[in-house]
Amino acid sequence: MNREKSGVAVVLPAYRSSRFLGDALESLFAQSLPPDEIIVVDDGSPEDEEGVVRPYLDRVSYVRTENRGPGAARNLGVSLTHSPLVAFLDADDLWEPQKLQAQVAYLRERPGCLLVGADAWEFGEGVPLRRWSRQGGRKGAPRLDLASLIAGNGLPTLTVMLRREAFERVGGFDEDRELIAVEDYDLWLRLAELGERTGAFLGYVDEPLARYRRRGASLSGAERFLHGVSRVLDLLVRRNPGRPEILSLARRRRAGLYLDYARELQDRGSLLASFQAIQKSLALAPSDLKAWKLIGRGCLYRFHGRRNSEKS
Repeated sequence: MNREKSGVAVVLPAYRSSRFLGDALESLFAQSLPPDEIIVVDDGSPEDEEGVVRPYLDRVSYVRTENRGPGAARNLGVSLTHSPLVAFLDADDLWEPQKLQAQVAYLRERPGCLLVGADAWEFGEGVPLRRWSRQGGRKGAPRLDLASLIAGNGLPTLTVMLRREAFERVGGFDEDRELIAVEDYDLWLRLAELGERTGAFLGYVDEPLARYRRRGASLSGAERFLHGVSRVLDLLVRRNPGRPEILSLARRRRAGLYLDYARELQDRGSLLASFQAIQKSLALAPSDLKAWKLIGRGCLYRFHGRRNSEKS
């Protein structure tokens, strides 16, 4: 009996992920609608990703390349496959069994849709299972237009399926190493811009179709994210001269990024650096009440810190 063709290629970049890679592959094999192609791109990992993949080579393609980052690895994987639909899974994440079936059906019913995302479960060591939703708990699929994406990414790569034609038309992932960890956000924005020009749209399935493994956050990671998203916003504004609404939205997003970073600094006790980040946020959005509240929070931290040191 011939199984139904899904028309999907799955690209799985792998770097320092050998202990999770087998589970990721098993979640692909458990799909109710299996992918037509699976390719693992070993991004120059020092671990033995090839050894993990070897037992599956009757169902999986494997290629190793020099370390160039996840964007370059995904681009290579797409170039070595042929299916009209493409989905991405990182080696430490998982898919729910109905993921491909739900999104293939969505795209088949909506030929004007370039990309479809979904909710996800967050999990990890010491992390309770939690549903991540772009809607923040509200019912219904969210808007995925350019303005809403500028306000926040909200499209984890592991939840996305897109049309190869659209991916190739916008040039795939930017391989600039400055964009590592935000190269997906840059791509979603370019696809949203394409949708504006062509009358196409980005879609969403309002159910958790993947499992994102939460790792420990670091201050250096938060700083890299801030600089990476700022770079993505710079590129967006540069591509859209003469559109003041995009410049305004980008300024507002950048102000919010500085506030998020300031909050992270406060939580780690770096109050001076936190105030400097808030200052940068206020330069972009002077009337933002959240910034002034964060200043008050920092002052309380400082006051209580002094009181405690005097008591000791």
